[in-house]
Amino acid sequence: MEENAGFAAFKGAIKTEKDKNKAASVQAVYFKNIEKVGFNMSFNYSVLNNDCTENKVKIVTDPEVFPVDAFPDFVERFMKEVSKATAVPIDFVGVSILTVVSALIGNKRMLELKTGYKVLPTLFACMVGAPGVGKTPALNLALSVVQHLESQEAQAYESQLENYKLEMVNYELELEKWKGNKKTRKAEDKPTEPKEPRFRQIKTTDITIEALIELLEVNPILVVKDELSGWINSMDQYKGSGKGSEKENWLELYNGKPLTINRKGHKVNRVENPFSSVIGGTQPDKLEKIFSTDIKDGFIDRIIFSFPDGVTTQAKKDALDYAIDSLTIQTYIDQFSRLFYLRSEGNKPTVLKLTEEADYYYRELSRNMIDQFDSPEMNEDVKAAASKFRTYFERFILIMHFIHKLGGKDEQGEAVDVPAVHCAYKLIQYFIAHAERIYQRISGSEEEKLVHKAVDWIRKHAQGNKVSASNLQRGIRAIKTSEESNRIMQLIANYGYGMITYEEARNKKSVKYINLFRK
Repeated sequence: MEENAGFAAFKGAIKTEKDKNKAASVQAVYFKNIEKVGFNMSFNYSVLNNDCTENKVKIVTDPEVFPVDAFPDFVERFMKEVSKATAVPIDFVGVSILTVVSALIGNKRMLELKTGYKVLPTLFACMVGAPGVGKTPALNLALSVVQHLESQEAQAYESQLENYKLEMVNYELELEKWKGNKKTRKAEDKPTEPKEPRFRQIKTTDITIEALIELLEVNPILVVKDELSGWINSMDQYKGSGKGSEKENWLELYNGKPLTINRKGHKVNRVENPFSSVIGGTQPDKLEKIFSTDIKDGFIDRIIFSFPDGVTTQAKKDALDYAIDSLTIQTYIDQFSRLFYLRSEGNKPTVLKLTEEADYYYRELSRNMIDQFDSPEMNEDVKAAASKFRTYFERFILIMHFIHKLGGKDEQGEAVDVPAVHCAYKLIQYFIAHAERIYQRISGSEEEKLVHKAVDWIRKHAQGNKVSASNLQRGIRAIKTSEESNRIMQLIANYGYGMITYEEARNKKSVKYINLFRK
């Protein structure tokens, strides 16, 4: 097949750009071209041949900001309305949706990146926020589609159960009749016992492996925990009990490997294609304990964290007068319900592949990530999780492919195209930035931790991200004196988070402020 001329030019431009800034400009033009056509699958690659210079193209992004624009309009609208109506960070709504979608796709689809290497859309996600910041409301609204589907499945199960009872009555009559014909009965004529139906549960809060495997035999499962630190810190609690390591079983689930467990009575349960995603929340002051856990084998690295700033006091007040449009919720439920009913061949996942353009783009961005993690500026703890982030990049490609299909952006079959790769890259950059943010807070000195705490408090509580020394002292208990408050303000400026300014008060005295830079 003849290669698209514009795409060839794009590949040539990428290959010949040795200067990092110029290469970034080429990529920026490519992003701009994708967004310009609304993620259409047949955009014009030839635009990449034009003016790929920093002077002509400049896209300013902040990886710590959740990439709402990576989603179709109906999803973006849902996220913004939920965030506004419940006064929760939009990050929590987005992360909840991603995890719900991963569970709805489940083990019905896999993405093959190269021969013999396939990924499922499994996610282990944690939302980090202070008590009352809104983790649970965001998650509950994202779960509305799951609640709807489980309600439908419950009705279907009740109907199936009634039919099963009738079939059992007929079976028992036929069986007695067969048994009565001792002389003429044949084994092959023995009636077949009807199979009892099982409810297709989608989510659970019980995450013991014994309980979970019963559910996984029927359907992929989304595990939801209000406090995820309990799950993390309880790993290996069954070690030495004969049931196997809890951690090892979760590692198998993360990798989509067959799961086997010895149950009571020496019964062996085995699920060939298990699937479970996990989502929950935790508080900032529990992060240090989570990351200092005795769990080895990089288990913590398999969890993606979202740690946004809290919402402002004004946002909480505004939420009192704002309600989510019922059509927004219904559209969300109707669209995402379609993912639950994706067809698959028996119990085997349908394998998807990238288009030629998407494959090339995926490999170029993967190379970018390798350079990113090899950079001396990258946090050493985050570097250790480089391979896990690349895996999540691939999983996000599969998830975003189906989210955009729902938004009508992909009408050309099952092949995964460039926009899914582009959106997945935005997402993984967000989670890398938040991993760095967390490690800055848990692995730094006590001084650094206090500076970060002060910056978080100012962003959340101070109008215009500006605060005086006295207000900072009143807001943070750890700051006991005005001298300490002034020192922290100077450290905030030294760390590059803001700048010191002076303003004249009503009494004509000069007041010192720390003004945070915009993120």
